Amino acid sequence: MQTFSRDQPNPMIIFLDLPDVQIEGIDVAEEITLTLRTTSPMASCPLCGTQSSQIQSRYTRILRDLPSGGRPIRLILHVRRFFCKKHTCTQKIFAERLPMLCRPHAQRTKQLQEALRHLGLTSGGQSGADLGSELGISGSRDTILRLLRQSEPPVPPEPHVI
Repeated sequence: MQTFSRDQPNPMIIFLDLPDVQIEGIDVAEEITLTLRTTSPMASCPLCGTQSSQIQSRYTRILRDLPSGGRPIRLILHVRRFFCKKHTCTQKIFAERLPMLCRPHAQRTKQLQEALRHLGLTSGGQSGADLGSELGISGSRDTILRLLRQSEPPVPPEPHVI
């Protein structure tokens, strides 16, 4: 297993365009593991929108992402919980959100969910899961079908009268 830190030259380039997220470490073995940490000094309450800088605690989220170079990618994300400053808000404690990366409580990035959804649209549940495993994208047939049910149906083209 290879381990890289920010101080060492990195033989691999990984493009993460996420504001307020810092890469703390990269481990390369059978899979690529990126350790990330959020750096924003404040976060907005998802219920009332109040900005808060008072940290309550920290926790770790683990996300799966699309493979790179034939290796699956795992993101270990260190996220903070904040106190909501608004006294009338029912949400007393909230976790910072990363809407560009993933949905709340998700185990996969938006990119991976979209790839699995496309596999389901083109191939179906089981054959999409089989094709995904050949491509290095993990997802069961049930996951693919659930993502299809959760997504909005495609908008049909407007009819043209001749």
